[in-house]
Amino acid sequence: MTRTKTMNVHVYRLLLVGLLWVLSASLSHAQVIRKNIDSLSTEELAAYQHAIQLLRDRSADNPYLMDGYAWQAWVHNKNRVSVPKENTLSQGDQDPTAFYEMAATQTYADGSYGYPGMCEHGKDIFFVWHRAQFYYFEKVLQNTDPEGTIVDSRGNKCPTAKVGVPFWNFTNEPSGTKFPAIFEDSSSVLYHAGRNLQVNPDYRRFTSPYLLAKLMQESNWSTFGGYPNATHGGYGTFESQMHNPMHTPYIGGDMTYPSRAAYDPIFYSFHAYIDYIFEAWIQKHGSGDITSLDYFLRAEQPKDFNLPGYDPGLGDRPNMGRAELYLDISELGYQYLARGKDDFYTEQELEGLLKDKKGRPLVLGKSKESPYYRLFTSRVSWRPETKGQLTSETITIRAADVANPYSYSYTEKDPSSSYQIDLYMHPVKVKPNVSLEKFRKRYFVGAATAWLDSSHAHHMMGEHKLNVNLTEAMNALNQNHAGEAYQITVNYTKR
Repeated sequence: MTRTKTMNVHVYRLLLVGLLWVLSASLSHAQVIRKNIDSLSTEELAAYQHAIQLLRDRSADNPYLMDGYAWQAWVHNKNRVSVPKENTLSQGDQDPTAFYEMAATQTYADGSYGYPGMCEHGKDIFFVWHRAQFYYFEKVLQNTDPEGTIVDSRGNKCPTAKVGVPFWNFTNEPSGTKFPAIFEDSSSVLYHAGRNLQVNPDYRRFTSPYLLAKLMQESNWSTFGGYPNATHGGYGTFESQMHNPMHTPYIGGDMTYPSRAAYDPIFYSFHAYIDYIFEAWIQKHGSGDITSLDYFLRAEQPKDFNLPGYDPGLGDRPNMGRAELYLDISELGYQYLARGKDDFYTEQELEGLLKDKKGRPLVLGKSKESPYYRLFTSRVSWRPETKGQLTSETITIRAADVANPYSYSYTEKDPSSSYQIDLYMHPVKVKPNVSLEKFRKRYFVGAATAWLDSSHAHHMMGEHKLNVNLTEAMNALNQNHAGEAYQITVNYTKR
């Protein structure tokens, strides 16, 4: 399918190239530009790598510095660390991940506690917490060597004042074998050992750009972005269907674990694209329905970069201020520049995808291929699992709407590792058999992944919720099977 180059495509574009520079000159805050990492000039890429290397160098000498790589990585999921009065640790020849982990587990009798951060997942502040984290991280990068006068441990120097965290559009074909080429260059500071290097020979992409475009059409914030923190949360569709499976199994290595993910530099470009998606959703649907904006975003960051209007509240743990501070990216000092392949597929393009060979729309329960199977699997390597633990329950097909939706929720007490659920809706007389491609293709209606490790459980409040909104699937079946008994079958697999 050829990408349509019309103004409709640009509904999702955040700013046109020319207009971007005009507007930036009039903004009260200096704007840096976040670009696709494959679009960076030689100078821009050098500046980004120099800034990352300087953060690494700082942490090699003192892992407890807030403006070092270790602390900034700990912000993602190290709730508390013991900070010595005077540091004596040095990385030397140790692997950075091993050194950072060792430093985080030390206890110092003469020290005090620091509270790097508690990343938020499985709830409605997933997007905004990571945006706040990146606001500080980007400021730290820009201030490593603004004038380009410091030589890093690799012998490089260049100005970092205009560094923006480059994004990785992981729904596009990679410029490298599996990742953007610079992340596969073993001579780069952005290279990180231990990633999953297994490549599907047919498709090098894993999560579908068509699925992303479909998710972006969802105007209900809770469904898309997550359920309110005050009601014990619940994953939104983007996090459970796009974000989580990219961490594991696709990227793997340290990215497999929430408590270690940010040790891998690819984490930052991965999440910069997620923030781009968040901004695109706001541009399309507005921010008026986003919930929990009065929530204080937990993390201990350099105070010099606190935003105007910052209020720490009355709690006893450091935070980055209320979520409401982080909705307007122009106030945060950055914009996005996206070109061509970074556009999202249009509604018309999705309609074209979801047709059979004769040009007829795919219909759940009638066509040999479910439209949801096509959305999740078209031109990517992701597939529903063919083995696992099956559970089924009988339901009655009915009409569903916003006031009376149909959503499947899965919870697991005391979760300690990642897992995936694949969902199927099929007639009672059809025996569920996920080992058969015919069954998977015809009755598949959705999937969701929980991204967890034992250190992350406290962020999920003991129990968490994987929510899969099946309202559209229920209504599709209701057209031809109203009142009939159906089964919903769930295939559970550990990651």
